Amino acid sequence: SAQLAADQPQGSPESGVPAAPTNTAPTLQFWHLDARGSGVGATGSFIADQLNSLSALRSEDLFERYFVRAADVSEQRFYTPGESDPSVVRLLQGNSWGLAVDVDAALAGIVGAADGELTLGQITDAVASLVATPPEQMRADLRRPLLELVERGFLVLPA
Repeated sequence: SAQLAADQPQGSPESGVPAAPTNTAPTLQFWHLDARGSGVGATGSFIADQLNSLSALRSEDLFERYFVRAADVSEQRFYTPGESDPSVVRLLQGNSWGLAVDVDAALAGIVGAADGELTLGQITDAVASLVATPPEQMRADLRRPLLELVERGFLVLPA
């Protein structure tokens, strides 16, 4: 009798599910794009700009680089009635990919302050002092989310 694919071990030819990767090589990411963005014609130059940003960026020097918040990024906050702090902070892209990313208040503050005048490290350390968190801890906690915001075009290199 035939077994369902779900009953087969992951990575077996019968399962139809590829085995989990065993190395740490870079992977491609695919996103479902929302049609809200109106800058479809600018997408090619946006992609070229992002590839240039990423090709020069290594994780180690992320905090030594200057970034600016992309011009099409806005912020949305959701509050529970009666609460002073938002329950959800969401960054939105309007013209390029139409992506939405939920972030915490510290990450939103860093993105909001990214105007190309200070390095990402200087901004992160300042936000850490505002929320009474050791700067090294804040950098460690936000390294991957910040890299993802660069990869997705929320933060870009200054022109």
